[in-house]
Amino acid sequence: MAKKKTKQKENIPMAEEITLAVEWWSNELQNNTKQDAGDSEVNLFMKVFATRKEYLTQEQIEVFEKELGSLLVSRCQENWREDNPSWCSYHRAFGVDYHPDKILQDALKKAGINPENTRLPIKTVMWINPGQVSVRKGYGVEIEDIFLKESK
Repeated sequence: MAKKKTKQKENIPMAEEITLAVEWWSNELQNNTKQDAGDSEVNLFMKVFATRKEYLTQEQIEVFEKELGSLLVSRCQENWREDNPSWCSYHRAFGVDYHPDKILQDALKKAGINPENTRLPIKTVMWINPGQVSVRKGYGVEIEDIFLKESK
């Protein structure tokens, strides 16, 4: 799998950012992430619902990663300008409110994972920009950079 990532990085300018974004979502999918909706009643419901999560196979995880990576490359490549990283950044924002955005739903479905029964954190938004991947995980929390390329 490492060979594919290396080849991908050579051909696609946004490969490093997309690889890190895919890894972040994959980790959230595989782990029992804390759900933060900002509303105690909703949080209680999410904790109960979280116990009903389906078992995921390694093959499903790998298909999810591959599909999400491909979908993100398609989405980002038309709007990727390293000379102006924030240009069209709204095209590269996606996440989960109470349901996953279409890009996440499509990757989950291709992997045979029910989008309504996943471990993805609600009230989460991710931004992928040249040299930066940021995420806000949960209701009203600070935006965190999971990747920030150092300026030269």
